[in-house]
Amino acid sequence: MPRVGNQVLFFYGDVQTGLTVAAIAARRLFAQRLVGEPCASPVEAVRWLCAVQAQDYGGAKWALAQRSQPTTDVELDRLFDEGAILRTHVLRPTWHFVLPEDLQWLLELTAPRVLLGMAGRHRQLEIDAKLIQRSEALFAAALVGGDHLTRSELGHVLAAAGVLAEGQRTAQADHERSQARKDVYICPA
Repeated sequence: MPRVGNQVLFFYGDVQTGLTVAAIAARRLFAQRLVGEPCASPVEAVRWLCAVQAQDYGGAKWALAQRSQPTTDVELDRLFDEGAILRTHVLRPTWHFVLPEDLQWLLELTAPRVLLGMAGRHRQLEIDAKLIQRSEALFAAALVGGDHLTRSELGHVLAAAGVLAEGQRTAQADHERSQARKDVYICPA
């Protein structure tokens, strides 16, 4: 980045503005709600941030608690159990916290690129369009009426139908579930 003294220069169209590194850090802390007024709740923190990296579940809950009015671990778990905050693979094949009302548009925005990125692994696992369609039909039938199944239980659905290839059961099931999530069939808890 171009600098003048201790200032970093930013260009907005024809306008040039300089900020110190300390000012940039302060703006980032404020934008991330780590300083200033905290969010009223963890739900509001997710709404403010849109999506929160959640590969490390405990660390991600801590990140929400840092940005919210005082909350507890039990309260955060309750919000997830109730579906007020979702943990899903919406942005890429890693976990993120998002709100239910944002899930559809985020999937529409990100799924094509995520699925393109998964194509090579799908070839390795011998997952083709026909297998994905069959898996999605099995998931839809298993989840009819709002039924909830765990990752392991969904794997059993695939295994019971003879969908899984030997030697790659876990990886193949995970990729098929991921494909189904991108097609808005399932949302993991």
